[in-house]
Amino acid sequence: MASRMANREQLMQRDQVLVPSIPTLAIKGHLCFRCCKSAEKLSKCGACKRAVYCSKQCQVSDWKIGHKTQCKLLKEINAIEEKEAAPNRSWDLYRDSLYSKLQWLKSTQDVPPAVQDMIQAQVYCVVCHRSEANTGWSKFSACSSCLRVSTCQTCPAKNSHSKKVCKDNHNFNQLERFRIDCFELTGEATPSQPTQKPRSTYEPLATYDSWEKYYKDLSDGAIIDKIATTPSFSLLKPLAPDFESSVPERIRLHHILATDVMTMPITILAALEDSVPDLAKKTSLYLHFVGPTAREWRNIALFEELLHLLPALKSLRILCAGPNSYGLIGEDILSQEMDLKCCPDCQKAGRKRSMQSFRGFYHDFVQRAESAQPDMAVLFHSGRSQAEQSDWAPTTKALLDLETLILCTTYNEREAKEEIAELDGYGANVISRPEVNRWRGLMPTPDFLEGPEHSFFYMNHFRYIFQGRK
Repeated sequence: MASRMANREQLMQRDQVLVPSIPTLAIKGHLCFRCCKSAEKLSKCGACKRAVYCSKQCQVSDWKIGHKTQCKLLKEINAIEEKEAAPNRSWDLYRDSLYSKLQWLKSTQDVPPAVQDMIQAQVYCVVCHRSEANTGWSKFSACSSCLRVSTCQTCPAKNSHSKKVCKDNHNFNQLERFRIDCFELTGEATPSQPTQKPRSTYEPLATYDSWEKYYKDLSDGAIIDKIATTPSFSLLKPLAPDFESSVPERIRLHHILATDVMTMPITILAALEDSVPDLAKKTSLYLHFVGPTAREWRNIALFEELLHLLPALKSLRILCAGPNSYGLIGEDILSQEMDLKCCPDCQKAGRKRSMQSFRGFYHDFVQRAESAQPDMAVLFHSGRSQAEQSDWAPTTKALLDLETLILCTTYNEREAKEEIAELDGYGANVISRPEVNRWRGLMPTPDFLEGPEHSFFYMNHFRYIFQGRK
């Protein structure tokens, strides 16, 4: 059977599915760029000196599919770094330099996400913080355990990174590999694990302090108990060495990956519990998703979890509004409200859910006659605090004028603090200030350009809630 990873772009376009991004271990030179498999010998692209391949077939295929364009962009970065005077420097200086080069490249032309990943995750010396291009493409040595930390020929490899960093990197490698395995087997980059049957009684999320307890006690714990025979089921313990052949361990990893998408409905439910009195008695819920991405669109069915965990709820309506709203052509277009199929149990209980889409800016939508006040507006990872803050300003002001509950999430604490500082300047009524989200995703993603060295971020890592102005 043909490798799904080797044909990921075709699958994404044909089947409209999310596919795994190129693994960081490939960018670090340990997996083939096309099929993402390991091999005893990997050959480098002679032009960009970054992409590696297990065979001539994979190299030719990758060139036709995308590397021809990628190679040109990577060579532009290489040319800058080869001339760059980069003596021994700190992580902050290296990170800021790399960020500046990436921003320059993006300002001159369209840079595909894969190329951005290749640049920010590039091999560099963890001691002197020089890239391979900075050293004239001298040979670098990777840590034999985690493979993600490297040193150049002139720097000592011993004690170059802590045992914790090595362990965290090793665990991430295993999770990344499991995600690719999952995609190869099922065609899903991120599996989901929603509650199979609606609850008959309301149980507040607040009584469960972890995903582990959510899965075992609130959701479908019987499934876990039946398959994972070990009583020490834990989503946070280190990965077992035999995870590839252990059924209980693969079930555990499946649940870890599932939190990457399950975090969306559960983060919303937790915010509603914190902000809406008598939520358990509520019979209808109307949500606005502001600036949704493919992650929300392609997982829209998961929001039925709100119907499953709120027994009194009979109607769930979702409106997605943003310039890139899916399925619409043109600007300022509002789709018809579409009924979405519910599970058999919800259908028997008379529950309904629907979705509507607006292609355009949210601040324009709320001015339309068809606009109705939502129970909550949700912004997952809007990026308002970064270069797009001025672009978001009209929508930010519209959200404040709306005087409804607004839930926002960010990848890291810095983003959350910058966003809340902007809202404080507008006199926002902040109900819940930035805090680590208990229901963040558990799948780590390396933070190459914003956090401390060797750090990771998580989906919906931080959250805050505001409502109108003071």
